[in-house]
Amino acid sequence: MSEPPPRPAAGPATPLPSKPRPITWRLANVVDIISETPRVRTLVLDVSDWPGHRAGQHVDVRLTAEDGYQAQRSYSIASPPEDRHLALTIERLDDGEVSPYLTGELRAGGDGVTQLEASTADGSVFVVRGDERRIAATTGPAPTVGLVFYDLKTCLRMLEREEEAKAAKATKTATRRRTTKKETEEAESESS
Repeated sequence: MSEPPPRPAAGPATPLPSKPRPITWRLANVVDIISETPRVRTLVLDVSDWPGHRAGQHVDVRLTAEDGYQAQRSYSIASPPEDRHLALTIERLDDGEVSPYLTGELRAGGDGVTQLEASTADGSVFVVRGDERRIAATTGPAPTVGLVFYDLKTCLRMLEREEEAKAAKATKTATRRRTTKKETEEAESESS
C-alpha cells in the first residue's frame, strides 16, 4: 500500500481574542408561531434594530422571569438573510428549561407573553461552493433550511433577471422588426 500524500503545512495560528465580544440584546416581538410537528415550532420574530445575519448563524434567546431569574439558550436561525423577520425552529425537550416555554406557552401578538430578547447573530458556517454542489457544515436542520432557502431565493432572483433580459431582448427585436418592416414598406411604396 502506498503512503497517503503529506498534509500541507498549517499557517500561523490565529490568536484567540483575550475576552469574548459583548452580547447585544434586542427586544424581539413574536409575530407568528408555526407548528411544524407536535414537538417542533418555528417562532417568527420581529427584532428591533436587527443588524442582519448570514445563512447558518445562530442567536441566543434570553428569557427573564418576574423574579429576575434569567435563562438563555442558543438557537439556529432558520430564515434566510434577506427575510424581514427572524425565524427560529425549536424542538420541545420535555426536561428542558426553555424549549417547553418557547414551544408551548409563548404566544404571537395579542394575548399572553409576546416578547423575548435575542442576541445579535453569531457563529460561522463552512460552505464550499461548486458548479453543481454545495457542502455546508452546520448543526441540525434549522441552519441548513436557512441555507437552502437562501440558495432558492438566489436562484429565483437569477432566473427573474434572465427572464427580464430575455423580455427586453424580445422587445428590442420586435421593435427592430417593426422598424425594418416599416422601412421596407416605405421603400416599396416610393419605388411604385
